[in-house]
Amino acid sequence: MNRTITLIILIINLFECNSQVKTRITNFDKLSILNEQIENNLTTEKTYISLDSLKNVIDGADSEFYIEIYKDAIINDTQTLMNFLKLYDKKVDENVIEFFEHDDEISSNIRKKLNSIKNNTVENIHPNGYWKQNCDKSLAFVCIKGEMAIITVNTNQIYIQARIKKISQNEYDLTYFKTLDLGKGGMELEWNNFSRYKIIATINFTNAKEIEFKWLGFFNDKSKKRNWINESTFSSKGNKNVILKRCFEVNVINDPDGYTNLRKHQNTSSEILQRIISGSEIEVLDNSGDWWLVETGEGKRGYVHKTRIKAE
Repeated sequence: MNRTITLIILIINLFECNSQVKTRITNFDKLSILNEQIENNLTTEKTYISLDSLKNVIDGADSEFYIEIYKDAIINDTQTLMNFLKLYDKKVDENVIEFFEHDDEISSNIRKKLNSIKNNTVENIHPNGYWKQNCDKSLAFVCIKGEMAIITVNTNQIYIQARIKKISQNEYDLTYFKTLDLGKGGMELEWNNFSRYKIIATINFTNAKEIEFKWLGFFNDKSKKRNWINESTFSSKGNKNVILKRCFEVNVINDPDGYTNLRKHQNTSSEILQRIISGSEIEVLDNSGDWWLVETGEGKRGYVHKTRIKAE
């Protein structure tokens, strides 16, 4: 009897240990994801934020893997890496350069790539990301992804999706596309009458870390007047543009099973496109409804239930 009880306890402990291993994402796993992004030209500034965050917490074989990844980034993804370094006032990891000093071929390639961008200039920077007046305190945000933006018109009241269009080197126009979430005040507005062609806001990209955001209000096609001009969280006071700062917000998969399924459509019976490991970073493209449209680090797009996504 005692042997049976002991065996049951051992089985339970073994199951719990296996579960812990299953849900834990290691530094090697994180490095592998970043390596795949670099190899497949899927890098963003988040790739290098993640890589930089691992620099001081890894050792042994992981350190060597980090060095190889960083070397490949310098040689094969020079501009994106340089953009990240410029944006966050960082320098190229000298330890990586020193590591390859005795390998003439690799060392030469590294020098050539770094010399090709002598001034470490930022090129082709798009205002993708989260923008807030105060990254630590502000609830209201403008989230830009490609040609679309999510705007907190009013905190806990009106959230919309807008189209963003580049007008000049540093200027962008935004037009209303659709509502995402509405409180009582928002539901009283005449959304069916609001133009999807008239500009509702403008962005002036002053530098890589700040934008000037000007809220113009919704244009009512029926009344030919603008609505909700001064009521918005981002309303310009004294005709001065609101200054928004680039903030970094990471969305990661958080599933007790250790992974979650990326679905083709918004239901549990839909085709599984990919299994995403818990802890993996994803891009949220649309957070309306219970199923969010996301893009994985490998560039695949599909739907994940919002309960499996955590913002950090």
